[in-house]
Amino acid sequence: MARVARNERGWRIGQTHHRARYTDDQVRAVMTLHYRTQWGWRRISAALKLNVHWVKAVLSGRLRLAVRPEGIDLR
Repeated sequence: MARVARNERGWRIGQTHHRARYTDDQVRAVMTLHYRTQWGWRRISAALKLNVHWVKAVLSGRLRLAVRPEGIDLR
């Protein structure tokens, strides 16, 4: 049985949430491209074939805050 990711309140988060459309790996890919290449959300969306509005929401911090890119310090 797969593990279900939960936050400190016990709510399901990330790709295990029932309304998740994209995997945590796709979220990390979006963030990694943005922070390493300084690409904008439209270019990232086209390169990864993801919804433009979703990419913008992830990069603005509105969605998927629990997933962070590996090897990049966001402080």
